[in-house]
Amino acid sequence: MSVNTTEEKILKKIAELNLATKAELKNILKNDGLGNSDINAVISTATCSLVDKGLISTVNPIGSTCFVITKKGNKLLGELNE
Repeated sequence: MSVNTTEEKILKKIAELNLATKAELKNILKNDGLGNSDINAVISTATCSLVDKGLISTVNPIGSTCFVITKKGNKLLGELNE
């Protein structure tokens, strides 16, 4: 299974934070130089792809959608870092 660079950045950040909101992911991508593109579309596309691949899961602990990494996501990150 492969992920693109944006998906990889998001996956790493979710793993680091344990729980990430869309707003947090948006700020991270803005700081990584994606300020000129449509951040909301990028986040939606990347997170939907990661959920479809079973690498992250959505939870709603505080009323807004948050993302957590799955075991499968952690395993892929380990393989990417080798």
